[in-house]
Amino acid sequence: MKIIILFIFAISSLMSYGQQLDGYNCIFLNSHTNNQWGLDDRIKESFERKGFRVITSQSDISRDPQKRLATLELTYSFEIRYGGSPFNFKLTNMIGEKIFEAEGFGNTLSAKADANRACKRALGKMEKLPYTFDPSKTPKLPIPSSEKANWTEKQIINICYISLIFIFNIYKFKNSFTIMTS
Repeated sequence: MKIIILFIFAISSLMSYGQQLDGYNCIFLNSHTNNQWGLDDRIKESFERKGFRVITSQSDISRDPQKRLATLELTYSFEIRYGGSPFNFKLTNMIGEKIFEAEGFGNTLSAKADANRACKRALGKMEKLPYTFDPSKTPKLPIPSSEKANWTEKQIINICYISLIFIFNIYKFKNSFTIMTS
């Protein structure tokens, strides 16, 4: 019975991550300058096989807000350690929310083999998830409360004008007070 409950829990958590990825179609690979082990290429290939468009330059990120929200930033770390070298990667959306995180370990006699094995194991967790891009699941920009106001343009101009007069009077008062005391 415990095994069945554990299995159902594992499947439901995988399905929830898969549904979270469905709102995104682009990965910004925050690339490491020292790509000594070739991890950038392995990561890029893995996400492209999954159906994502992978970009490596920040200037390639779309300026269109809706397309920008469909982009995930991927950051990763790899550390060589005795007893097992961990590889971690994290997917974060452009709002700053963590969408997915995975970790893999490599434990061989070679640092390059450790890097490749750990990366393969971490990416394997992502590759098992079902994925199809669904634009309706892309997060929406939060609308500021000022955007929800029912003010007309003339009312906004009047408020700005009154604010400017108020700031000017404070500035004038502060300067006159400084002159009187010196």
